[in-house]
Parts: sequence; C-alpha cells; structure tokens
Amino acid sequence: MLKINVAILVDFLKKIKMENPVELTDIKLNFSDKGLEITEFDISRTVFVNGLLNKDVFVEYESIGELGIGDIKSVIAILNKFKEVELIKDNNKLIIKENSKKVTFELLDLSFLKQDVPKLPVFDFTSVLNLEENSLNKFINDASINGSFNIIFDCNLKEKEIRISNSGKYKFSEILKNDKVNQDISLNLGMPFVGAVSNLTNEVVLSIGKDIPVRIDEETEHSKISIVVAPLVKDEDNK
Repeated sequence: MLKINVAILVDFLKKIKMENPVELTDIKLNFSDKGLEITEFDISRTVFVNGLLNKDVFVEYESIGELGIGDIKSVIAILNKFKEVELIKDNNKLIIKENSKKVTFELLDLSFLKQDVPKLPVFDFTSVLNLEENSLNKFINDASINGSFNIIFDCNLKEKEIRISNSGKYKFSEILKNDKVNQDISLNLGMPFVGAVSNLTNEVVLSIGKDIPVRIDEETEHSKISIVVAPLVKDEDNK
C-alpha cells in the first residue's frame, strides 16, 4: 500500500504533466525502490521530462512497480478532493482512498504506453544559470496575457545579468542580476518551453548553449525534475 499527503503528490504530478502545448495525458508511474519515477516525452517528442518523488515523503511506501494512468489531468483533479490518500492497486484498477471515501478507476494497459525513450546525448552546455524561486513562473504568468508568445533570454557578461522578455502585443521585460553569467548569449524559446516550465515554482537551474536544447532542473526536499526543451530554430517574433 501507498499513503501520501495529497498536496505533495499533486505538486509533483502537475510539474510532470506540464501545460499546453506539451501537456501530457496518459503517463506511466513507476513506483521503484527509489520512489515514484516518471520518464516521458510529450506527444510531439520535442520535450523530455524526467522526475523522481522520493519514497521518504510517503507516509507508507511499497515498490509496486509500474501503473498506467489515463487522463492524468482528471486524476489530479480527483486527488484534490482528498487530503491524505491511500493508493491501492487491485488487479487492473486503482483505488484512491481516505477513510471511508474512495474512488476506483481502471488502469491503462502498460503495453499501450510502451514507447522507446532514447538515452539523451550529452549536451555541451556552456552556461549554467540559477533563477530564483518563482521568478520564471511569475514572468510567464505576466506574459500569458498575450496567449501565444516566445520568451527571450539575453545574457550580458559585462553586466552579469539576464534580461528576460517576451514577444507578442504586450512585451514585458525584466533584468535579473546573476553572477553565473559567463558569456553573451541569446535564447529564443517558444510555447513548448512555456508549457514545460509553467508549473515550476521553486528555484530552477537553466543549462544553456548555442543551438542545442535547454535543460531545466528543479530540486526540492521532496523531488527532482529535469526537463529538456529544444529552442526555436527561427526567431518568429522577438521584437
């Protein structure tokens, strides 16, 4: 049996699920010896996400292996109706239970979720930048008034700062001082990046380089999440 505080589980699942246009729907949960592990590509295979929710955060934990979950967004909504839940696998069904209240639904056949997850190459990142808690999330919330937009990161070595701005009708910009800026480099990232990182609310580490994917890492006392996103090939609107 598994037992966990709902707020911790939902926070983790929302970050893994991401948001449109790269929002995951059906996912595979792997309750391993380490904890809850999830490794997925979005449907377009432009965003890769890997996460671990440590087993120590569970009130009770058991390595029950892999579970196929359909419509993870609805499952998150169901979990939010509880405070602390037991997760019980009953053949091809999952029971979410708190005291006498419970909900039961069918699990997906794992063969339906089988996909090749290739080993990612080692990227030659030339800069590793820390972004303070909520700074990226807050900027995205502001810029989202545009609907669809790109985010532009301009790193200034001389000033040791990062200028974040966005495309679209309403152009926000913000300058973040950052001692780890070690080169002049500009990145233009589209909506897949926005959707991938929208739910990350803690300090994030941005690993970047020229003409290679961007890696975003978030580590908390409960979990580790790593997301890899391809940058835009062309600058469609960053003025």
